[in-house]
Amino acid sequence: MKREIILLIFLTFFLTSCGSILSSYVVSRGNIEKDYKVLKNHKTGQHIVFLPMIHLGKREYFDAARKKIDSLRAEDYSFYYENIKMESGLDSLEKNLYEQKVRSILGFNPLLVNNNESLPKSFKKKKYILQDYNLMGLNRNDVKIDMPENIIIDSIEVKYGKLKLSECDKNTGTFEKYECKSDNEKFLFAFTHEFRDSYISNKILNLKEKKIVMIYGKMHWYFLYPDFKKAGFEIVKGKI
Repeated sequence: MKREIILLIFLTFFLTSCGSILSSYVVSRGNIEKDYKVLKNHKTGQHIVFLPMIHLGKREYFDAARKKIDSLRAEDYSFYYENIKMESGLDSLEKNLYEQKVRSILGFNPLLVNNNESLPKSFKKKKYILQDYNLMGLNRNDVKIDMPENIIIDSIEVKYGKLKLSECDKNTGTFEKYECKSDNEKFLFAFTHEFRDSYISNKILNLKEKKIVMIYGKMHWYFLYPDFKKAGFEIVKGKI
């Protein structure tokens, strides 16, 4: 019952205030020391440390994240992180079509390049920097567990039908200011959580490591935690 209540609350937030939720999901002050969680499975002896990430914040936040990551690495934890970068191997036409569909859902193109005029104002806040895994101390030995953008779009279309693009979508350049009206924004929750979270929790729960660190956006916690609890994990540090 608690799982259903948590999902209902956040689904309601997403459906009623997508813009504000997405903004807070991406941009926040955050506090690693106050916000991180530690779970333990007494049967398997496994520990999971969940480091809730923001995608745009002050330098101090990411410096604090690096200190935490360095200290956990010294304790022989294995690191797993989110990244929905599109799969390689797609041709330019396929890639462009997926980018247009993602943009029609989010309201902007999420590619972080200097000439991307579609990005919201929150991405241009002074004294804020973009999340940088290198800055935070992740390395090539750490592992991505996530769904690529194109696979998320495919999953949405299998369940809900093909996403429709308007002439405005098709005629607006990849990085131009996005002013098209789209019904696809109703799939925001599906894009950010519906398919990804079950995929992530399944992969994490099948790991054999005893010490696991998850570096994921802070909102993912509320959808992942019920699966961890069901699998026998209990919170030993932090709060729901």
